[in-house]
Amino acid sequence: MIIGGNASLDVAERCFKLILLTTVLISLFAITQALEFQFAVTTLGELYTVRSPRVVAISPTGTTSNPNTLGKLVLLPLFAFFGLFYRSIVSTGAVNILRTVLWGGSALLSGLIIILSDSRSALVGAILGLGIILCTLILVQLGSSKRRRLVIGGTAVTVLSGLILSIFVLDIGRIGDLQHPLEDNSLQRRFTKWEAILPIILERPLIGHGPSNRFIEEVSFRYIDSGVLSWLYHYGILGVLSYLYLVLGAVRLGVSGLSDENLFQERPVLWSASVAVLGWLSGTLAVWTVAGVPQSRRVFALVVFVAALVATHLHRSGYSA
Repeated sequence: MIIGGNASLDVAERCFKLILLTTVLISLFAITQALEFQFAVTTLGELYTVRSPRVVAISPTGTTSNPNTLGKLVLLPLFAFFGLFYRSIVSTGAVNILRTVLWGGSALLSGLIIILSDSRSALVGAILGLGIILCTLILVQLGSSKRRRLVIGGTAVTVLSGLILSIFVLDIGRIGDLQHPLEDNSLQRRFTKWEAILPIILERPLIGHGPSNRFIEEVSFRYIDSGVLSWLYHYGILGVLSYLYLVLGAVRLGVSGLSDENLFQERPVLWSASVAVLGWLSGTLAVWTVAGVPQSRRVFALVVFVAALVATHLHRSGYSA
């Protein structure tokens, strides 16, 4: 994080480009798994996951250990590519058709991977994150107002249509279960776990029980399946407040970067990184209630690193976190 925050602007942009390129390659690899290419499923896939080849083929993991982790990883390029797509259209002057199609297609590819991963938490994070990004873009009013309304309205219609198609028409895997969320067996199991772990949390509510899972294992499960309750168990109320302080500070950083007109005009890649930071952290904050903590540790660390890259410009501009 320290390295990211002290990089030059050119290095910061190159780092984020590399992150985007890597996640695109992971997404393409996940598609080959979804298409059940045996080399991708049984040979390469088993290098990265302990899941059976059949599960890998049904819910691709890419190069991550779990489909849910893949879904949360792809949230980052989804928001970044949407930011580049938005900027490509709303900037004053002629629209570069090739770039617009490239950025829009990349955003749609990222959304497709989230659907294929069958990760409901990533899907909810995508919807909430995009909603917050769109609301922020409406408020800051960067670029042409007519084009801005076109992009925001078109994005809202596209997302809504995709949700209806995925959940109600195609009834895709576990995502289709969102038709009746309260009847979902996964959610019922979570309720049972939360009821069992609450008395243990209340024994040490302020500082928690530390990193050990000993008390969790005493109630016959290893994972609490709730970010909030997991942090309350391990680190108590002070730990939860510390986590929120970090996340909300990074969200504020993302809002400041997205609102920066100089960054919007001169550093489109870093501006899209601001969009990605805002979308990912705000979208997954609500998911934190029912997902593992903190979403996925490696992906979370990657997002915080991207936030540090964004800070390279903002700190030079006099921004104070």
